[in-house]
This record gives sequence, C-alpha cells and structure tokens, in this order.
Amino acid sequence: MTRRSVETSSIAASATESEGAADNEAVFARWAREMVRSLRGPRSARAFSGMLGFKSDVVSRWESGARDVLAADVFRAIALDGHSPWERVRRFDGTVGAAVEADRGTEHERLAALLRALCEHRSTASIATALGLSARSADRLLTGEFKVRLSTLLLLVEEVSGRAVDFVVTMLDGQLSPTLRAWTGQRRTHQQASVEVPLAEAVLALMRSERWKQRGLDDAQWLAERLLLPREEMQRTLDALVERKVLERKGDRHEANAVAHVDLSIVDGGRETSKFWFREAARRSELLPQPHLGWLVYGTTQANSRRIYATLRRAYQEVLDILREGAPSERVELLTLGIFALDGEPLDLT
Repeated sequence: MTRRSVETSSIAASATESEGAADNEAVFARWAREMVRSLRGPRSARAFSGMLGFKSDVVSRWESGARDVLAADVFRAIALDGHSPWERVRRFDGTVGAAVEADRGTEHERLAALLRALCEHRSTASIATALGLSARSADRLLTGEFKVRLSTLLLLVEEVSGRAVDFVVTMLDGQLSPTLRAWTGQRRTHQQASVEVPLAEAVLALMRSERWKQRGLDDAQWLAERLLLPREEMQRTLDALVERKVLERKGDRHEANAVAHVDLSIVDGGRETSKFWFREAARRSELLPQPHLGWLVYGTTQANSRRIYATLRRAYQEVLDILREGAPSERVELLTLGIFALDGEPLDLT
C-alpha cells in the first residue's frame, strides 16, 4: 500500500497531546525493546548478541532499557534469518521502498534515506516539533549525521502516516512477542473503532476543546447542539465509543482514552468514512449562509493529474503542520480534499 496523506487523520486524545514528543518516544522505546524480544525468539539474549557480532550481552541491555535500540541493529537482526529488511519496508510502503532502493549507500545512509522518504512532504521544522528536537538536530538526523534510534523511527512513522502498527507488524512479519501483540492489538482496536464510528473524530476533537470543560448540559445534548445533529445520534456515538473503549463513562460524563493517529484505509479502504463526511459537507452547505466550499471541473493529462494531486498533498500536510502546533482547541472543523474522475477513466496518481 502506498502512502496516501489525504487518507490519514489525526484524532489524538487529550492525554496524548499533553504528553508531548518525549513521552510519545518513550512509548515507542518500549515497543522497540519488544521488537528485539520478538526477533530473538527462543534464543538466549547472550547468544543473540553473539549472532549480531557483539562480544557483550547487548541484547539484555536493549530489552531492559539500559541501552537504546538503534534502527540499524534491528534491521541487521531481521537479516539474520535470511530476510531483507528493505523488502519489508517496500512491502509496508511501495513509494517509500522505491525511494530507498534508489539509494545504494551504506546501511546507515539508507536509513537516512528512509527518514527523508517518510518526510517527503514535511518541513524540517515540523519534523523537529514532532520529534521534540531542535531544527538543527532534525536536519542532522535526516541527512544521516545522527544514528537513528528505532523509537525515533517508529514515532516518525506514526507522525507522518499514523501507521506505526502496520510498520511493526510488517517488519516482524507478524512474529510478535505476546506483549507486543497485546499493545498493537489494543491500538488497532482503537483505530478501527474510530473508523467504524464516523463521528468519532468530531466528538474527540470537541472533547479536547476548552468549551468541553465548561459544559453544563449532558454530554450527548452538548455535542448534538454543537455538531447540529440529533441528540439520539450523538448518544449512539458515545455508547459505541464506550463499548470500543475509546471513551470511558464516568457517571454521566465521558472521558477520552489516548487514541493515536488513524489510518482510514484499515477498514474498507476508507471509502465509507469518506462518503459519510462528503455527505455531511453537502448537508452543511445548505445549513450555512456562506459555506467555504469550492469546485472546479477541468480537462488535464495523467501527468498533470499527478502534479495536482502532489500539490493537494503538500497543502494538506501544511494544514496538519499547523494543527500540530498545539494551540488550544476553540472549535472543530471539517476539511475535505478530493479529485474525482468524471470521464470513467481511473486516476493514476502513484
């Protein structure tokens, strides 16, 4: 599956947003340790260290958290059993894989190329903010001056695509430790719930706003009045999110659990979710006196279609960069971007 930025949404709950990049990387540092444990399998830590060319028991230090796990070391561990880590990168994302395959440098240089391919449509400043680094440090990371920690790579994958779970599962070829299987399964459940319940993103966005703290009405009524939807529909949404453990009900109030970025393609290629929001955009155009909607019908070539799509992706990424600046939420909005073929010919945008 190629990376498609316009099909990825961010619905991080308040707990996730308030923790910041350092705490998010700490989460993925634990994932990195479990990836080592998964790759080690039934072998002892000391034996696995020797197989990787270390004289000391480095693997035990990785798994205990006493030493950072480098992405290069995990890629070498994957190769131990005769598998190509770069083939798995290509399987995870064909566009990124092709960009890395074009780099014939050392393993370290290819990892830097992987980071740059992931960040193709992101500014260095936005990457620095996402990773909790200075702009200079982020630049040195992307150019290969720094060795990349696996936790940093996982955080970056999550920031730019919301697909850290897919990346982990693909790189390990599904051979996950029991702990890692539980962690990825829980995150996948939350992601799928947010896709199956179309209003989840709007509800969680409003729950992050300052107004949510001062609400006086019951939650379903408060949300219904702000989203211009029937209270019964909002109550069904809240109940569905509680059932899927995206929300917790505390008395007559609801609180959000931490939910990471969501890849809308994990259920039905994102089609049903996209149709829901486009229908809602059409309904809002009738409700609002001056809707901010526009349309353009044009003739073009396949090559120019790809250029237009790339321009939209960059614009969409700039919007995400603005949203990640962390300003307190005051309102919730819907942004739609799309290209529709009107002549029956498929769009070739890859």
